[in-house]
Amino acid sequence: MDNSNKRFMYCEKCGKRLIERLPNGMFRFMFGKDKDTKKVPVDIIIYGSLKMKCIKGTCGHYNVFHFFPPQFKSMADECLQSYDANVQSDTENTP
Repeated sequence: MDNSNKRFMYCEKCGKRLIERLPNGMFRFMFGKDKDTKKVPVDIIIYGSLKMKCIKGTCGHYNVFHFFPPQFKSMADECLQSYDANVQSDTENTP
């Protein structure tokens, strides 16, 4: 696998390449190509998390891609674990 393929996110169910993950954590979605000009009509840069339905016609699985730049992923995981623990604690202490 070349280096460019490591930047893509794939469908969890069928393995279809769906969206590019940029080095800064943002996502880039490109779709379609004009036969004459070779231009891509849909080119979207996404800042944030997203839920995306697989574009393979026979799949349709919804994938969730979280926006956390790779260098902050462990910190984000810790925050989520802390949040989950607090929610659990609040639930147990509710009369």
